[in-house]
Amino acid sequence: MNSTDTPQPFFSEKSRRFLLLGTGCALGFCVLAAFLSPRHFFMSWLTVILWPWSISLGSLTLLLMIVLTGGKWSETIWQRLSLHARLMPMVGLCFLPWMIGLSYVYPWTDSAYFEGLENISHRQWFLQPGFVIGRSILYFFIWIGFSWIVAGTFLRVRQKRVAESGQILIPGGQAAAGLGLIAILISVTWAAMDWIMSLDPFFTSTLFGALVGVGALLAAMAAAIAGYAFNPRNENRNPDSKLMNDLGNLLLAFVMIWAYFSLSQFLIMWSGDLPQEAAFYQRRLMNSWSWITPALALGGFFIPLACLLSQDFKRDALKLGLLALFLLGVRLVELAWMVLPGGHKTPLVGFHWSLLPALFAIPGSYLLAMEALVRRDARQTEKNLLIPDE
Repeated sequence: MNSTDTPQPFFSEKSRRFLLLGTGCALGFCVLAAFLSPRHFFMSWLTVILWPWSISLGSLTLLLMIVLTGGKWSETIWQRLSLHARLMPMVGLCFLPWMIGLSYVYPWTDSAYFEGLENISHRQWFLQPGFVIGRSILYFFIWIGFSWIVAGTFLRVRQKRVAESGQILIPGGQAAAGLGLIAILISVTWAAMDWIMSLDPFFTSTLFGALVGVGALLAAMAAAIAGYAFNPRNENRNPDSKLMNDLGNLLLAFVMIWAYFSLSQFLIMWSGDLPQEAAFYQRRLMNSWSWITPALALGGFFIPLACLLSQDFKRDALKLGLLALFLLGVRLVELAWMVLPGGHKTPLVGFHWSLLPALFAIPGSYLLAMEALVRRDARQTEKNLLIPDE
């Protein structure tokens, strides 16, 4: 791998201290919001923690896909994807407040919620606070386990084989990657149902888990491209244009898949014309959401499509990096669009002031953890260089 492909620290010591102070203050305001307006806060917290989760989970999935296929296109962004995947334990810790505030977010935590309704025993069994928390812990055990395997063991084997023979495939890695992708497919589908879809216990969509997963892949690819495009070592901000073109094509593919899944779910809900399913979109066309919904279509598909159809645009690292950052912002808005309106039998939740400290606290914590990993890797690399080969 080229030296320019290695993630570098973004913050100076002074900037890092400033970020640490700002994150600490934001966490203090989060605690205040949790006491003053717990429902609004925990809904906002769920919205924001799904953002770094998307990046970390999507990065892990892309790594498994790379191990399975052995594509050389991955050489540039492998370490960046690995960095985000290794942050999964930190993301899991961010879900602890969500577990504490479960009763403020989900209507089914009230034992009287399903009273008087027929044919809901399966929902009552599935939607129990202890069971949901237990499943969530299991999901993170799976994701953290595979992130450790891929970003640790597979990374060392991969680097050694590439250095020795130029081979990409990892012996035995395809079987593990295949099992990992199956496990992620199942766990992400269930996690999407537990965390988002169960905000309305009567809303069902077989495409919802896939839509959430594809959004995570898009977010991970955007984060990797942005990290590569704005690498401090790329002083001329103009890396290999053919490489950037390839990464732009991959980003375009994920944008189109995300748009296809989003439109497919909408058409299925529209053609079904069932009140419980239509209520999902009805709530997202009320009040301020009435303009956010078309803005998502514009920012999530039409704008990136127009940009990525241009080969000159894709070959420009700065432009592609800015578009990647823009798509990360669109992903956050999409998650707010999914979570904040809630279910059709719960009070409508919009943008609340508690969203602001969460937007500083969680990304700030994520950036600090990422910076710590980068600095630790740099120290380890320097230490290895000082040890003479036997």
